[in-house]
Amino acid sequence: LLVKSPDILNHGNPRLSHDGKQIAFTGADRFKGIGTTAYVYVIASSGDLKTLKKLGPGRAPKWSPDDSKFTFFLRQTDGEPGVYVMNSDGTNRVRLCEGIYPTWSPDGSKIAAISSHAGFYSVYMVELSGVRRLVDVRYEWMAGPEWSPDGTQLAYVGTRNGVSELTITSAKGANEFIRIRLTSRGRSGRIGPLPAWSPDGKRLVFFIKD
Repeated sequence: LLVKSPDILNHGNPRLSHDGKQIAFTGADRFKGIGTTAYVYVIASSGDLKTLKKLGPGRAPKWSPDDSKFTFFLRQTDGEPGVYVMNSDGTNRVRLCEGIYPTWSPDGSKIAAISSHAGFYSVYMVELSGVRRLVDVRYEWMAGPEWSPDGTQLAYVGTRNGVSELTITSAKGANEFIRIRLTSRGRSGRIGPLPAWSPDGKRLVFFIKD
């Protein structure tokens, strides 16, 4: 057991820093109940509670490749919804665009995220030149995406017509390829939202939930 604080409800979305020294995660205040503001926390990977820091509202923090920044997202209960970046000490918070579950590319030049602002869920790429949609499939729900270690592919989970799909697509855009690796119909056995790549890019780890 690494982190168990009496002041935090719903510890989740843990992410180890690239240097292995810290863990970032999401938590909500213990006495405010589910659905209240979520916060980004950081703690030493040893689990020493003396190192626990609360960096402000946010969900699903992801470290930049050099561990100097986070990207994360806010829901309406947290503040202005959307994709954000901030320094790893919690300073210089900047909103980038609408969306959820953002994640850095391996080279740190781009951020991929999920958004439903067009009326359906899809994967979007956030670059210096702007925001562009990568996937034209109209999903009813999505989570991810996660970059492959070489930065050429994105894995995500999407639901359409009552079927959940664990899918891999090209980071260049869906016109190059979309590969459905696993499907699950209905709520029973639904594929969990955040797949992760093995370091060699040959496997994905994920979970099935009832």
